[in-house]
Amino acid sequence: MGRSSLSSTGIQIGRVNANCQRNVVSSAFVRITSVLHAHRLTSLRAGARTVKLYKCLLLSMEVEADR
Repeated sequence: MGRSSLSSTGIQIGRVNANCQRNVVSSAFVRITSVLHAHRLTSLRAGARTVKLYKCLLLSMEVEADR
């Protein structure tokens, strides 16, 4: 009995962690975009750098989701 409740708790903790990870990534997106707006970076080079950052974040998110 104790063992089954423990495993379900583990699943719940896993879900909470996944949600936290998602929140962290989304807040990072918000931070990057707000920083860009603050600096008014309109150059293509800055845009390319942002795309790379977004790709890195998305990749790290996928890796975390696969775990």
